[in-house]
Amino acid sequence: MLSSKDSSDLSGISSKYPCSYLKPLSFFVSWQGVLTLAYTGFSPALAGLKQELNSKNPELPRENPGSKWPKTSFGALKDNQRLTPEHLSVLLKLCRIFNESLQTEAKKLLVDHLLIVIYKCRSLEKYLELLKVPLSSEDQLDDSMPSQQEQDNVQAVLQEADHPSYWVSASRDGNRESHYRGLCYSY
Repeated sequence: MLSSKDSSDLSGISSKYPCSYLKPLSFFVSWQGVLTLAYTGFSPALAGLKQELNSKNPELPRENPGSKWPKTSFGALKDNQRLTPEHLSVLLKLCRIFNESLQTEAKKLLVDHLLIVIYKCRSLEKYLELLKVPLSSEDQLDDSMPSQQEQDNVQAVLQEADHPSYWVSASRDGNRESHYRGLCYSY
């Protein structure tokens, strides 16, 4: 499982980066019909932390496109179900309606630690081990806006839904309920 060296290595990296915020931006129907909440982008501190973790851990798999923009996934389609163009249209309309109140009422999400999780399923409803690794002391806080590049990355993802062909990405197979809730760790 997790070794004390793993924890020490990660603590050494994370302690160099201040706590930060993620600011909610938009509800969104992402690829494979997964309902998400997108944030404005990774703060400079979080972007730097991600970059350092990737560069110092080449054994980690490369990031998939879905982890390059900050989001919270809320739900997935049931297995063997597919969004129709009409379903997608309704969901996107509901997202736009709720986005209006999101802009005025949403609170920023404080990121003050990392979690290393050895999980049984991707939804994290079941896991084997969890290790909390703090960022630098709470006295330090990176409250700055994400870089323009970070904001542009998120906007590019959100703007995909404006294209008539987006239904193909939103309805394609993969990442259904069993992808998130099914066991993916054998022991």
